[in-house]
Amino acid sequence: MLQEKIHSRMNLKEMRPETKRRLAGVLDPVAAEVIRHRLWSINEEGSATIVHASGSPVVHATDYNFGIYMPNSDIAISGTYYMIALYTMTPMIQLINERYKEDINVGDVFVTNCPFTASVHQNDVQFVAPFFEDGKIVAWTGCMAHVLDLGEKYPGSWVPDAVSCFEEGLRVPLTRIVDGGRLNQALWDTIMHTSRLPAMVANDFSAFLSSHRVTHERLRELCDRYGADLVHDTMAQAIEETERDMREIIRSLPDAETSSNGYYDHNGFQNNVYSVPVKLIKSHDELIFDFTGADPQLIGMGNATKWGTLGAIATALLGSVGQKLSWNAGILGPIHMLLGPKQF
Repeated sequence: MLQEKIHSRMNLKEMRPETKRRLAGVLDPVAAEVIRHRLWSINEEGSATIVHASGSPVVHATDYNFGIYMPNSDIAISGTYYMIALYTMTPMIQLINERYKEDINVGDVFVTNCPFTASVHQNDVQFVAPFFEDGKIVAWTGCMAHVLDLGEKYPGSWVPDAVSCFEEGLRVPLTRIVDGGRLNQALWDTIMHTSRLPAMVANDFSAFLSSHRVTHERLRELCDRYGADLVHDTMAQAIEETERDMREIIRSLPDAETSSNGYYDHNGFQNNVYSVPVKLIKSHDELIFDFTGADPQLIGMGNATKWGTLGAIATALLGSVGQKLSWNAGILGPIHMLLGPKQF
């Protein structure tokens, strides 16, 4: 029996009423195209800031991600970075919107690395920050990178024989690491004292914060020139156009079912074969990825998180259709993921 059907993005009903009214008309195509390219440039500048400020060999090997998100958490802009983490910040922003609601302020930065919340694994630390204009959230910026050590059982991030998350390093709950522009020094010190490489982790975190500051300044310049509403609506329209085009691509394919099987040959303690089958169902303009036949989770390292699995699907889709479409939440609009009771 299917236990869970995960939709890949927020429902259109969640869009602001004023945005629906504006998008019912036609945005100035020239201004919208200029804004789209400027947003891509801003996103690239945020990415470059992480790389230049971090100094981590892992970050320089592109094990990081940076993106711009809609107020409701839909990804608006992303570049060609570590792709599996592409959609992990969407559930993080969703949870912030749910838990903090009216208590989200200018200068806030939120952090988590918990795989049961939003991350791929505990070494992937995520920072997201709201961008405000005229007292309302126009966008979020989000970044993550694999940091080198968070106090796991063995140095160097990987613990193949771990039998619980408590052996894989510190788990940081979803909370503020910067509150209204003021660093949460106690949390910062706790994380650094947990790590064997505090200087490297501090450099990564400082790079994250710098990337948010840079992109927020550029977003402010963009809003000053074109207006926050037009910037917001251009992102929303791009997502809708991408979803429309993605559905057209899917409709051009015949309705069918196909399947494939992947295998994992070790559970952290002994050789064994574990099956991870997936059934792909194409129906009209939607794709369903069905993982309900997968073996139970491993006792050791090697299990995938819910959001990491969705990111892997997105990575495969971007590799096949990404050259035709803008990289945003619209690509996953027609996509559904089915999970069974044994995976989580």
